[in-house]
Amino acid sequence: MGRAVPLWAGRGASRLGAALVGLALAANAGAQPARSPLWGTLDRGRYGVGFRELLVRDRSRPALPAAPGATSTGAPGRQMQVMLWYPTAGTSGTRLRFADYVYTLQHELDFSPLEDTRRAAAIDKFVELPAALGGDTIALRAAMPRLLAFPVTARRRAEPASGHFPLVLFPEWRAPASNSVLAEYLASHGYVVASTTLKGTFDADPEISTRGLETQAADLRFVIAAVDTIRTIDARRLAAIGVGIAASGALALQMRTPAVAALVSLEGGITTEGEIGLVGRSPYFDVASVRSPILAITAPHPSVDPARLDLYRYATRHLVHFPRMGEFWFLNYGMLERYVPRIIGTPPGDTEAGFEWGARYVRRFLDAYLRGDTSAMAWLGERPEQVGAPTGLFTVAAKRGLPPPPTVAQLKAMLTHGGVAELTALAERRIASDSQPIPADYLAELAAWLGGGRDPDGDTRHDLATLRVRLYPRSARAHFALGMSASRRGAAAQARTHLSESLRLLEADSDPQLDAAARARLRRQAEASLTQLGS
Repeated sequence: MGRAVPLWAGRGASRLGAALVGLALAANAGAQPARSPLWGTLDRGRYGVGFRELLVRDRSRPALPAAPGATSTGAPGRQMQVMLWYPTAGTSGTRLRFADYVYTLQHELDFSPLEDTRRAAAIDKFVELPAALGGDTIALRAAMPRLLAFPVTARRRAEPASGHFPLVLFPEWRAPASNSVLAEYLASHGYVVASTTLKGTFDADPEISTRGLETQAADLRFVIAAVDTIRTIDARRLAAIGVGIAASGALALQMRTPAVAALVSLEGGITTEGEIGLVGRSPYFDVASVRSPILAITAPHPSVDPARLDLYRYATRHLVHFPRMGEFWFLNYGMLERYVPRIIGTPPGDTEAGFEWGARYVRRFLDAYLRGDTSAMAWLGERPEQVGAPTGLFTVAAKRGLPPPPTVAQLKAMLTHGGVAELTALAERRIASDSQPIPADYLAELAAWLGGGRDPDGDTRHDLATLRVRLYPRSARAHFALGMSASRRGAAAQARTHLSESLRLLEADSDPQLDAAARARLRRQAEASLTQLGS
């Protein structure tokens, strides 16, 4: 794990080779830290809040150009600006203003010191997203001097509280200026929140694509490594939060990093068909690997449907729906609306109350699943009015996760011991509660494994393909596999039946593995086989 380093140390990071540089600590004994007016009525935790910015590089990936169209000529390595909010003791350090968060936006790709020109550019960058979302940018520009002067709760170079605290990853496009309120709130209740900005693979613009999600997951894995020697962080208790596409990036991380023990979707993202398709095309996509609990906070949107989370049926899902909120109002904009009306457009309701109650649910969810807090778990199960929420502000529901299926390794052992009959018996025992008790891709992986000389006559693979069609009767890939197996065995009638069915199902099949190229390839092969069969 490497040498432990102070949390307040400066520009640098970790076991990856970037050293944390110590900065002087301005220690003040003292009273309970003040709370920012941006918190509204949120309850302050027992800790003060410290803020630290780590400017480090991932030398396993190329540097990004600091300006559109530019060629990167600076230091090697992908720029990784990591913002940390952490629990502190007393009131040591220097209290920050909201301006400090805004100016930090200029450190995303250029780590050089800030001066007036770059601070002005940071303000422009902060205004960009509200403008893109339909906000009143004239009012926002006029209000910026007041917003910049707002004191925030966090303090720079504050002494960390003693103890070990769970780590919460919170990637966000305009961090820290867009997500600081929730991050400060969680830190005051005993969490270390690590945030990095969303960036593309080869430039600063985030990518709404499978490659973009893979890049997000790689960034978050780097953050975990970059902070793993900070002595107050307990990365064994790890959660990830995301808004919109960042939630899908957090889900992509969870699929390859079982240590992610809880996942929070702050609206959008993983509840949309489009992003489920993006995640599904990842080489790491595996429904059965999503076993950690999910909190999905949603608001009305034509693309959002919480029922889509039933795909991740092995995870317990807590669903909180706000009928008069919207995606980006769960960021700082929900609280800034009080000071800049229409900051990102017409508010759908009381965005301040919506933000505050969303934050409370996030904290209680993390308390329940990262700390094992039974009172928090009970709180999650209460009706909104029982926990003091305004009537009609939101609704809650929960769906308990199903027992997960065996792993591929376990299925191989079962197949070796008892053949497909043992897998069929397993499916029959579970099918009443789980209509697809063995993931389709696990069955495909078993067939490929058998094809490596373990099934010379193909009989076991044929039986496996038959089970796959039984469990996935509307899968074009399943029928194609059985049709091709039947064709190799000389069962022409059976081959024609299933190859024709695969073609019939193909267009409407929502299988995320079937992108345009895969559909074209399956169609071409099925039609060629049918021609050879004389149909």
